[in-house]
Amino acid sequence: MKLHEYQAKDVFDEAGIAVPDSALASSPDEAVEAAESIGYPVAIKAQVQVGGRGKAGGIELVEDAPEAREAAHRIIGMDLKGLPVEDVLVEAAVDFDDELYVGVTMDRGEGQPVAMVSTRGGVDIEAVAAEEPDAIVREHVDPLFGMQRYESRKAVYEAGVDREVAGDVASILRTLYDLWEEKDATEIEVNPLMVTADDEVVAADAVMNVDGDALFRHPDLADMEEATAGDDLEAKADEYGFDLPRRRAGELPRHRRRRQGRARHERPGHGVRRRLRRGGRVQHLRRDHARRRGRDGHQRGAGAVRADPEASRGQARRHQRRGRHGDSQHRPGHRRGDPGVGRPARRRVRRGGVAVSVLVDADSRVVVQGITGGEGSFHTRQMVEYGTNVVAGAVPGKGGQAVEGIPVYDTVAGAARAAEADTSVVFVPPAFAADALLEALDAPLDLVVAITEGIPQQDMAHVYRKAAATDTHLVGPNCPGVITPGEAKLGILPGNIFSAGDVGLVSRSGTLTYQVVDNLTSRGIGQTTAVGIGGDPIIGTDFVDALKLFEADPDTRAVVMCGEIGGEDEEAAARYIGEHVDTPVAGFIAGRTAPPGKRMGHAGAIVSGSGTGTAESKIDALEEAGVPVGDTPEEVVDHVETFR
Repeated sequence: MKLHEYQAKDVFDEAGIAVPDSALASSPDEAVEAAESIGYPVAIKAQVQVGGRGKAGGIELVEDAPEAREAAHRIIGMDLKGLPVEDVLVEAAVDFDDELYVGVTMDRGEGQPVAMVSTRGGVDIEAVAAEEPDAIVREHVDPLFGMQRYESRKAVYEAGVDREVAGDVASILRTLYDLWEEKDATEIEVNPLMVTADDEVVAADAVMNVDGDALFRHPDLADMEEATAGDDLEAKADEYGFDLPRRRAGELPRHRRRRQGRARHERPGHGVRRRLRRGGRVQHLRRDHARRRGRDGHQRGAGAVRADPEASRGQARRHQRRGRHGDSQHRPGHRRGDPGVGRPARRRVRRGGVAVSVLVDADSRVVVQGITGGEGSFHTRQMVEYGTNVVAGAVPGKGGQAVEGIPVYDTVAGAARAAEADTSVVFVPPAFAADALLEALDAPLDLVVAITEGIPQQDMAHVYRKAAATDTHLVGPNCPGVITPGEAKLGILPGNIFSAGDVGLVSRSGTLTYQVVDNLTSRGIGQTTAVGIGGDPIIGTDFVDALKLFEADPDTRAVVMCGEIGGEDEEAAARYIGEHVDTPVAGFIAGRTAPPGKRMGHAGAIVSGSGTGTAESKIDALEEAGVPVGDTPEEVVDHVETFR
């Protein structure tokens, strides 16, 4: 969910970040009235949820009433990248000496937030990122502790910000991080952050994107949500009979018109922001951030799971099990593509001539978290019918019950002790899923597979950091699961289409997994293990992790890798394949014909880089690494047949 500029500035203003005086207008008359109240010169700015408004003619600086009326008349009703302009923000022009850039976003490759500062703020910040990346300082922040004062100072001084305003800029950077965390933002930035001749620091623009999966925690922000460019795509999909992902039951609708935050702008010229000044400086910059960071009793790291007093027994048993599986080296959260980091496959044994492959086998002892819910109970039956060794369920407050004859415990640690469970499958609703994952990681277990869709990104950032400190292998979330044909399946995979064989498969898409596997099986090509890693921005197991497992598995003689547009995981996997993988790999990239997506904010573009994330960039990277890429799932199987 992307906020309008005026909505983001309302949030910034309430947090104490200085913003220009402004008012919202829906007609030329209202724009003139607002401009007269604020005082000329003013900027007339289109309020649409797309980038590049200035270049598209959606922002104009005016000096008097006739110019204001003409600009508002021209901008209101214009079409910007498919969106009609209904409102304009009339804003005091800022006389500045310098432009800076500050922002916070999620680095999905590292699974943690990153704060960014540059003295090269302005419309060309993405070009700066591509051509002079060292001109933008990036400071990763541990989500368990939040941004520390020294981290903000480090980023600001290393960026070369003038010492006269460095303290104020560092303060704003910490405030942005606090907002990013407090509001479940996925991206938040100021570009440009203006420095005036009086050394005042003012946010001349504001970008704030909020995680739609976290709106259940923010009803005030949910009320701001309205139709965006994505809704046009949904409408077209409905017209042609395609089914795009929809919101789940209980989530808020997309089309609520904005109500919160507009009240102060309803009457142009009224409710205009006025900042109190003290000694010529903006008062808010003297706020005590230590007090802000302690508001409402919130403490950094409070979400971390406390160790179970009896967990030592599980830890000791785990070390005994590691003797069977080999030493674990896996650390979820490692730098993508870092060779030498990875968990070895299970030690292989053969029963009746059937090979046991990576991650899961008939000996895996599975606990189902959320077993008493509708999804959990249904898929538990399916897993048991397939032959999976489900030994327990775990649901707080439901201990002592049984589902399909399977005992239920109040905690995962209890299931691990009593039933010797070493693997978990998580069917817990999104709002509680992160807590369930932290509990499973704390148990501890060998493998945790998170099926849940819609876990907020910041929740997963905490899980990711927790997983980095354990030996547990995390798969998902938002994934179909893991299956070793003929042995065990974890999750929602349709077991009937799989057959035992020598081809491993790793995929971001569940549907694509089923298509490729069905084609493999129909041609008599069986699979060792199929791993659905999920398509969320932050996941436990990525392509590189899965490729390491298959490369170490002597019975996997070929691998199919199915990716999608978005992110850079496929490019990282291609680099890893080129340097470390001898097993032949065939690839497929979904989304080649997808219409161009909405332009991401500067922060996301800076982190992901330009020219990455597209189907073309992924295919080129894979082919350069020697991976043949099929145009269809059938062609992927054609490539696999050439390996045999």
